[in-house]
Amino acid sequence: MHSSKAEFAEAITSGDPDRVNAAIEEVREAETAERAHLFVSSVDEFTQYYYADDGYQRLSVVRFLRQLYVPHIPDEKGVNLKVR
Repeated sequence: MHSSKAEFAEAITSGDPDRVNAAIEEVREAETAERAHLFVSSVDEFTQYYYADDGYQRLSVVRFLRQLYVPHIPDEKGVNLKVR
């Protein structure tokens, strides 16, 4: 991924559909380990944006976190590890 957590937050809260969709697409195309790391390190921060009065921002947060979520991360031996 090329964007930082702060850049993703700016895009998700911008209200601009093009920026929101670009951020979601970037996450969708990222490596599983990168997505998992960003999810674990920032889920609390991104969740706070859900409580805004703007319905589009709430939807953007849900869509973004959905793309970040990785239920299982394969380790180097191909064994699935659960993300907690």
